[in-house]
Order: sequence, then C-alpha cells, then structure tokens
Amino acid sequence: MKLFLVTPDLLGDIWFAALPFIRLALKTGEGEYEEKDIFDLLMRGKMQLWLGGDKEPVAAAITEIREFPQLRTCVVQMAAGEFVTKNSQDWMGRIGEWAKSQGCVRIEVFG
Repeated sequence: MKLFLVTPDLLGDIWFAALPFIRLALKTGEGEYEEKDIFDLLMRGKMQLWLGGDKEPVAAAITEIREFPQLRTCVVQMAAGEFVTKNSQDWMGRIGEWAKSQGCVRIEVFG
C-alpha cells in the first residue's frame, strides 16, 4: 500500500475521500478535536494528512510536528483504516523518514 502526504493546496480535492477515516479516528479520541478543527489545522499546515491506498484511499493518518526547546518530535495524532492493523511498519517507516527530514528526533503515536 502506498502512503501519500497531502499538501494543503490539495486538501480541498482530497478532504471528502479522507473524511470517513478521520471520522472513525475521531471516535476513538476524547473530544480533543472536531472535523472542522482538523481541516483548519491541515489547511494552516499545523497538521499533516497522510492517505494510504493504491487506487483509492483505504486509510488516513494525521500527524503534527511539535517543537520543544531542545528537540522536534512528530506526533501521529490519529489513524484509521487498513494500515492501522496492516503494514504498520511500512507506514510508520514512511512517516519516520519524512519526520527525520523535518528535523524530528522521535515519533510519538497517540491514536
């Protein structure tokens, strides 16, 4: 399964394909975010949307880079779909490569 980072300029075209997975992931949270919050943070580049699939999306993940005084970290805030249970090492490896290119020294996974 391929994993793609969706840039903010493509988000308007991709949002509705990703929304079922985002809704599913939001159900596992504790009310920290609503759909509109995620969309706004993605559009502002504060979070990143990752879509997994070959021809159509079968999974989505949301990441966020957090800055601390001594380091940067990449947080997987939520994920839903096939890669949550399948190919987790593959998608985490891809996100990890990207996070390293952004200056992150570790990855944290929340949901």
